[in-house]
Amino acid sequence: MITDTHKTATRPLFEEVAVNRTDIPLFVNKTKFIEAIRQFKEQDSLSKLRAEVLDLESNLHSVKTDKIGVLNIHSNGDTVKISQKHLLDQLDQIADSQTLERAKYYIERLEKAMTEIRTNNIVEEKLTNGKV
Repeated sequence: MITDTHKTATRPLFEEVAVNRTDIPLFVNKTKFIEAIRQFKEQDSLSKLRAEVLDLESNLHSVKTDKIGVLNIHSNGDTVKISQKHLLDQLDQIADSQTLERAKYYIERLEKAMTEIRTNNIVEEKLTNGKV
């Protein structure tokens, strides 16, 4: 349930979109993903931000539910391989933030992790340890 900015959201936020979180790799279209999380930063309330996060998470479940092309892999190689569990955990952390400022900090951290050129599992490692 998503609540207004002065109320606390009940957990889990994504209860309506139940998914088994596994360490299977997701191949994410980096350009589309970055566009989506940059829109998070434009939100002026936690409730709007949480709705955007929920929408992105629903797009990440399968190619069939992906309406923005975040799972659409291009031949130009603009993809990022990341564990489904780690990515969804990062999105939950953004949505669970108590303040808009803290949420935007987590968004910046996720964006930085996704845009920097790194070798395979370092992105996940940095996100997991919060050292981006």
